[in-house]
Amino acid sequence: MDALSAKRWMEIKRAADIVYKEKIDADTSEAISKLEQPYCIEVNFRNITDPSIKKACNELPTSFYLCEKQLALIDTVVPSLLNNDPDMQRLVTNQCNI
Repeated sequence: MDALSAKRWMEIKRAADIVYKEKIDADTSEAISKLEQPYCIEVNFRNITDPSIKKACNELPTSFYLCEKQLALIDTVVPSLLNNDPDMQRLVTNQCNI
């Protein structure tokens, strides 16, 4: 399942890059020239750098019930994953420059 998800994610990122490049190459109008590269923000436990936290997250059940301790772990990890994602950083930077 994990390998399939990773493959699908890479396909999505590749497709977004292709669509972006084709739009830029096809039209030189001012509106298209302002088109930004798509943001492909990934929140994935594989990107956790702390081995003990990564292990704890990867051991979370895939059921529809998580205890408070498990939810607290997710609430701690996800903001860090978002903030460290390169496309998320690009999005925040671009939004601040508007």
